[in-house]
Amino acid sequence: MDAITCDPTSDRFFASGSHDKTIKLWDAQKPQKALNILTGNKNGIWCLNYSHDGKRLVSASSDGLCKIWDVKSGKCTTEFTGH
Repeated sequence: MDAITCDPTSDRFFASGSHDKTIKLWDAQKPQKALNILTGNKNGIWCLNYSHDGKRLVSASSDGLCKIWDVKSGKCTTEFTGH
């Protein structure tokens, strides 16, 4: 795991990013299995942060991509290059 961030609207949910190119969404009360796994980066996740309302995640990786993810759907909604 390279990055971790807590949902600012709940002390229960958090997300982790890793070398394996995934973002995993977790419930701290049920840590045995990720709630969802977000994929789509070519390289590992280096940085991860929730939006202030907990509805989106921003990820960055060494492939030069910064992505915005919808937490509920697990889909990338916006992608920026060259960060």
